[in-house]
Amino acid sequence: MAGSEQRYRIIDRLDAGGMAEIYRAEAELMQGMKKKVAIKRILPHLTKNQKFVSMFLDEARLSLYLDHANIVHVFDIGRSGNTYFIVMEYVDGINLRNLSESLKRQNRGLKLEQCVFVAMEVCKGLGYAHDMRNPDDDRPLGIVHRDVSPPNILLSRNGEVKLADFGLAKAASQLEQTDPGVVKGKFSYLSPEAASGIEVDYRADIFACGIVLFEMITGRRLFYGETDYQTVELVRQAKIPPLRELAPEVPEQLEQIVERSLSRDPDQRYQHAYEMQDALAQLLFTRGLKVTSRDLAHVVRRCLDERQMTAPPIAGTPGVINHLIQDEVRKFTSLEQKSIIGSRPLSPDELSGSRTLDHKDFIDPRQWGEGAQGTDSGVTSLESMLEGDAPLEEQAAPDQPASRSTRGLLIALVVFLVLAAGALLTLYALGYLDFSSAQSNLDIVEPN
Repeated sequence: MAGSEQRYRIIDRLDAGGMAEIYRAEAELMQGMKKKVAIKRILPHLTKNQKFVSMFLDEARLSLYLDHANIVHVFDIGRSGNTYFIVMEYVDGINLRNLSESLKRQNRGLKLEQCVFVAMEVCKGLGYAHDMRNPDDDRPLGIVHRDVSPPNILLSRNGEVKLADFGLAKAASQLEQTDPGVVKGKFSYLSPEAASGIEVDYRADIFACGIVLFEMITGRRLFYGETDYQTVELVRQAKIPPLRELAPEVPEQLEQIVERSLSRDPDQRYQHAYEMQDALAQLLFTRGLKVTSRDLAHVVRRCLDERQMTAPPIAGTPGVINHLIQDEVRKFTSLEQKSIIGSRPLSPDELSGSRTLDHKDFIDPRQWGEGAQGTDSGVTSLESMLEGDAPLEEQAAPDQPASRSTRGLLIALVVFLVLAAGALLTLYALGYLDFSSAQSNLDIVEPN
């Protein structure tokens, strides 16, 4: 929607990371109608990195195509100054990672059929994205999510399961090609081929979905080392412990489904997300396990209540932050759709380039905003800027020689002198100080 047809009002901040901040907002539609949305704000210092901007445009292009009940909808894409925004569907609920943490605090866990239900819904969204074709020429888009992980699986109060954040997605039409050594996605949820620097396809998402299902059932991490390198090595080896040894209540049929989805060889996995979904549905049917979105909704609401009672108070100055963000949103200008999706298709030679990598070659794109902008690398968010971690003055003129400590001492000295002068004037006005009498007393001791 164009900026002239829609306005957004910031309500509060939902989450923040090293690459973006997400705010809850209210969209004012035509004829006074209002709708809650989520606004993803790309941190301004990252836009100086052309690779990151290209990744953002990739996400924008893909999100315009995707329209499915199990995928978070994107309504608008735009920029304000040097900052980019994505306006997306607001999911009133919790992500799978926070849900699992809340259940652990309650000494509870998801029931087996609920774990299967969540995995089935994820497979629905993945299957749709994998099959997506360009509406203009019916060419397969070749979408691979590449970051199927608990933080990107959202569960609503109504029991809906939605896959979020195609920001690391790889499509045959994307502008920014993955450089050799760039490993996209969270390390614990990579596929063995991705961890080895080999070109990935949609079967990498099936492997990640298998990891999520394994962890939901067992309540423990599958690939988690003390360092990123150890984690990548565990993924490369893809040694899966027997599921039924960790969870004896798991039927053999489900263990076989999980093992197949986690095969080290992509050819041995399910060859389509819908195929894995059908296998899980058959399991529920043959064992007479009933589960609906209402069952999941009950769990989500209980966890939301628990998190509200245990959540620490919000630090910082959200009112000021929201005000500054609102000023940016007022200048929001939608990007032209043609400029986003009008890129050329890639040749087979461009798509097939890959090589096996050493772990020293790995580059985590989440670190692109760190150290690449010189003195600007300390900028992380509006809240940190307002709390003194990255002053606004340093962003405007990062090459100034004065340090923060010296500047702080000077400011403190000026404030002290102003307060002292004000106190003396107040005492004099109230009659507690009499400069004329002081001079006469001095004449008695030391006559002129």
